[in-house]
Amino acid sequence: MADWVKYLAQDWGHWMRKMDRQSISGTLGRIQEQGLDGAAIRGHVDNIPIIDFPRDVQKFHSAYKRLDPHHQKIIFLDFRIANVPHGEKFKALGLKKDTYYRRRREALDTIVREMALSR
Repeated sequence: MADWVKYLAQDWGHWMRKMDRQSISGTLGRIQEQGLDGAAIRGHVDNIPIIDFPRDVQKFHSAYKRLDPHHQKIIFLDFRIANVPHGEKFKALGLKKDTYYRRRREALDTIVREMALSR
């Protein structure tokens, strides 16, 4: 596995956490941010930030969305959730350490292939 994909996964996690922090809470917050018409329309899709969202991170996110659910969970836990000890991650998925890291490697390798095919 190439080292660059780990760094890209960390960037993806950073951007996704940043997007989470920018979420608007409550009806008044949506009205203030989006206006009356925008607040009335609630999207039911997987949102990704449009402004300042780097192209390579966007490609990573698209490849992540095409992963199998068990691979998505590992990438989500390892790179999007910050400051959780690895032992808790293993327990959360019910995996042993070596199985966890093998599946993480498989998931990142799949993302690399998906990104190469989408060029």
